[in-house]
Amino acid sequence: MQLIASACCVLLSVLPFISFASKLRAVPHLVADTTAANLAATSNTANATDEQGLQLEQQVAEHYYVDELHAAGGSLLHVLVLTNDSPQSQARLQYLKSRLSAVKPLRGINSTQYASEDLLQSQQKLLPMTPQMRDEWKTNPEYHNNHARGRGLGSLACALGHYRMWQLAENMPAGKWAVILEDDAHPSTDLVGLKSVMDNIPSGPALAFLGVRHCAGQRGVISSIAGNAWGSTAYAVTAAGAKALLAEPFNHNSDHWLNIPINKWAITGFCAIPVFSESGDPSMMHN
Repeated sequence: MQLIASACCVLLSVLPFISFASKLRAVPHLVADTTAANLAATSNTANATDEQGLQLEQQVAEHYYVDELHAAGGSLLHVLVLTNDSPQSQARLQYLKSRLSAVKPLRGINSTQYASEDLLQSQQKLLPMTPQMRDEWKTNPEYHNNHARGRGLGSLACALGHYRMWQLAENMPAGKWAVILEDDAHPSTDLVGLKSVMDNIPSGPALAFLGVRHCAGQRGVISSIAGNAWGSTAYAVTAAGAKALLAEPFNHNSDHWLNIPINKWAITGFCAIPVFSESGDPSMMHN
């Protein structure tokens, strides 16, 4: 991702810092918790000016994208992890960091902190919703089911997080992948193994499923998938894949959303050998 989900980022080439700075300003939570905490402790953030805030973000971005990521190679450009501030999410994030050394989070939304959908739609922390997006969300085919199952707020929070990841990924160089993970993704490999999986995807597909759920045993290149195939725990997109997802109205749960551009033949998909499962502890992103 110039993203990243909750993001873990692995760069093949260092992105020009100036071009990234404007995106970081739009996503102030694209920081690793430990780095942000250390910097914040020395910057008197309680009375920080906007200029000081920008300096903090620049230091964080430079640390991520230059110091740690310069040596990464292959087709994998980013590993992005979507997380939130709940203790459960932070514990899972630490495990992901221990297995995938370059993981970096994009702080999503903890839906339990919002008393109503209107308040969630009015949040400014991650992705401010336009009036059009609000109207489109009400046309989500799963809208009533989401609420009936008590997951109305969680489904919206999750969709907002993934949408923001796609926005950050849409300007990647051609031929590069952003792996997008929810914080409950449980890897069966390390970073070297993940890079190998991504390097072995043939040219052509723009969206690859990496988890145990979505493909239901399918393998290889796909041009169609069951519309109700579910699971957005672990997948990857190219810039073309991200753009195809963003071209759709804001009216689907994140996992079903992944199926739409494939079934429209806007892009081709790929079912990889699964290298992620869920941790077993339901993510707060979906509560």
